[in-house]
Amino acid sequence: QMCAQEGFLVSFGDVDNAFQQSPPPTVQCYLRVDDEIEDYYFRRFGIKLDRLKDVIPLFRALQGHPEAGASWERMITDILINKMGFTHTTHERNLYIGKIKGHRVLVCRQVDDFATGSKSKEGGKAFIEAARVHVATEFHEMGIVTVNGHYEHYNGFDIHQTQDYIK
Repeated sequence: QMCAQEGFLVSFGDVDNAFQQSPPPTVQCYLRVDDEIEDYYFRRFGIKLDRLKDVIPLFRALQGHPEAGASWERMITDILINKMGFTHTTHERNLYIGKIKGHRVLVCRQVDDFATGSKSKEGGKAFIEAARVHVATEFHEMGIVTVNGHYEHYNGFDIHQTQDYIK
């Protein structure tokens, strides 16, 4: 609604493999060798792992680990607020506002997906470029674009943008 009131264009971004970019768990974790890992290691490195003796240390968060979500949340919040200079709202901490390269940008973050609002598509691109300094992020890769450059589908949602509203 804010984007519609401001006449902003909404564009999207997605962080690639967010948990893999997060810090590791506080307690060292190891991956147990199973058939797939044993086969992969042998094909990739020519190393035959001993399933009874070998484990593989994890140096990054792994989706499904109890700490992974909280670790990602701390990291991306630090990036957006402390490194990129954005401010989040008081009651909805996934909504941010800030300036990037002279563009006023509104951001809605859902875990590792971003919806950005700005007067032009360049504002959204500038946000993603600034985020890329810290995490691998894609811009405009998941939506279906209409002939006038607006998205009509993104991340499982239908989107309808007009001059008067975004729905």
